[in-house]
Amino acid sequence: MVDAYTSRQGFALDYKLDRANLTLAVSGLEQPLSIFRHTLADVNERMEEVNVTARAGDTDGANLPWFPQADAILLFWQIHREYASVPLTLQWSAQEAGEVQKFDISLNGQGHGDDALLSLKLWGNDTSTIRASVPLRPHSSSPSYTYPVRVAVILALAPFSLFIAAVFESFGGLFNSLVSWIFTAIFFGLLVSGVVAAGMYCLGKRPQELVDIVGDELQKLRDSEVMRRWRGTDGGEEVPAGNSQEQKKSSTEADVSHVC
Repeated sequence: MVDAYTSRQGFALDYKLDRANLTLAVSGLEQPLSIFRHTLADVNERMEEVNVTARAGDTDGANLPWFPQADAILLFWQIHREYASVPLTLQWSAQEAGEVQKFDISLNGQGHGDDALLSLKLWGNDTSTIRASVPLRPHSSSPSYTYPVRVAVILALAPFSLFIAAVFESFGGLFNSLVSWIFTAIFFGLLVSGVVAAGMYCLGKRPQELVDIVGDELQKLRDSEVMRRWRGTDGGEEVPAGNSQEQKKSSTEADVSHVC
């Protein structure tokens, strides 16, 4: 439940009128309200404050811009299921010397105007004369005729959209980790290169000498017994020492040339 109804752009209340018993059921209230029997001849007005639990929502999220406000708020609630505690004022009154009885439900808060959320009037004792009125838009509205269709679509697509969002979130986290690892490796590579270059500078060595050293080590690795066995040349012809030294030199020079 949200802390207050002001946390969302709107809330929804359901009303159900029982003409036979002159009661009104309001969503969020445990018991129906007696709407006209509180008005007595010697008491022309009575007020009572109650808190109701209402569905709360916004007009954004999965809603399209052209959705009516009532549809958008209810569709938002279908996905997020947030409730709000809404303070209401109930008022019973009599007009025209008691001939007209009136029942109002108003929002007990500031910034919402003085219009009742729902107003009921009864002329005499004839229940067929009961009339209901609500504020004009945008202060109040009812769901459109296409609302049930929109609810069906939302309920069908919501689980799939949440799954897609979870998948993209997982891959997004993996991609971010990979990019972070690559940049970290580049950073440490540059750092090590800088340290090596600084050490060579302090020892008076040129960068080309480092290339020669690396080439020599690579050639030693190529000429090692393990590498010859791996390449299957252990039983091949032996190369004369002089030629081996020349081959080592030429191979090193080739490596250096390639690196440069």
